[in-house]
Amino acid sequence: MADKRTAKMVGQEPPPLRDILDWQGGEPTSLEELRGKVVLLDFWGYWCGPCLAAMPELMKLHDELHEQGLEIVAIHDGSLQSLDELNKQLEAPRKNLWNDRDLPFRVALAGSPEGAPTPQGTVIADYGIREFPTTPLIGRDGKVAGCVYPQQVDENVRLIRELLEQE
Repeated sequence: MADKRTAKMVGQEPPPLRDILDWQGGEPTSLEELRGKVVLLDFWGYWCGPCLAAMPELMKLHDELHEQGLEIVAIHDGSLQSLDELNKQLEAPRKNLWNDRDLPFRVALAGSPEGAPTPQGTVIADYGIREFPTTPLIGRDGKVAGCVYPQQVDENVRLIRELLEQE
């Protein structure tokens, strides 16, 4: 779901991906490096049932549209300190919800500078995320085009395909 702050970003360049503790499933990246692609940022947590249930749909989007220019970056909140902790928490969902499949796209673990008042992570605060999952979609032009919602599969695919067709 998108809150008011995320909705206000539509048509604007999004904040950078700051204070990422670690990356999995690909090299560290930035939104500048991904410009020219359609980028779906999935803000989620292992503790969030709707987030875990939405992952198979994100995997399907990745499988179908990655070669056409879709990049998905799943940004986990700052409740964990390492990817090892995250992977332990994901053992049951991987088996029970994801058909023993690992996430096929980059996963970023949000962090905060020591003593910062943002325990969920700097990038979570920068985007004003208050509900999980929240999934802003960034067009090839580097601007926020909107948010996608796990329960609106057909609408999500239509919007992403429209953005992929833009040059």
